[in-house]
Amino acid sequence: MIKLLKKEMKLVLMPLVYIFTALSALVVIPNYPAWVGLFYCLIPTQIILSTANANKDMEFTSMLPVTRDDIVLVRHIDFAYIEILQLVFAIPFAVIANVYISPNGNPVGIDPNIAFFGLSLVCYGVYNLIFLPWHFKTGYKAVPQMLVGMFAFTVLVGIFETLINVIPVLKNTLDTLDPAFTGVQLAVLGIGVVFYILSLILSYKKSVQNFRRVNL
Repeated sequence: MIKLLKKEMKLVLMPLVYIFTALSALVVIPNYPAWVGLFYCLIPTQIILSTANANKDMEFTSMLPVTRDDIVLVRHIDFAYIEILQLVFAIPFAVIANVYISPNGNPVGIDPNIAFFGLSLVCYGVYNLIFLPWHFKTGYKAVPQMLVGMFAFTVLVGIFETLINVIPVLKNTLDTLDPAFTGVQLAVLGIGVVFYILSLILSYKKSVQNFRRVNL
């Protein structure tokens, strides 16, 4: 498995992935939706799979002394690596935005606070649940899955923003930089972490079932 991960890092995760990851710094822009920077993380997931298909990566990996379950697992690790890296990279820029640039909050959407990162994990989890099991029905198709996953991500963001703006208690506790609500926002982050982990596990199990039926 370690060697398989090294292969992914060297041959699948291209430098372009990290360029898109750096776009999470967009959270620092005042009066700009914080979600936009994190949305760009979805694009490299399509790029790495398209490049892998062009290079016959799935066929090559299948000839290695690894199981199909290992192939599914390492691809899930790829996605988790990109998504978590995106969130971690966004944190210092969110701090800069909240402390120095927009200390009164972002008027365009939820503030890039603790709750924002928890909700982002939920969005990524739903994207993975849609994209990966569907992708592993063939092992190579990725564009339709990405488009549907992106649509679901966008709809979920819209739902979160709508609920936060129409329900006063959510507006006051989640869309704020007031440290008095840190506990509530940490709870949302905790829920996001749990949901993200469970979604990866469920996605992995479903993807394994689908990929075992594929005739490579």
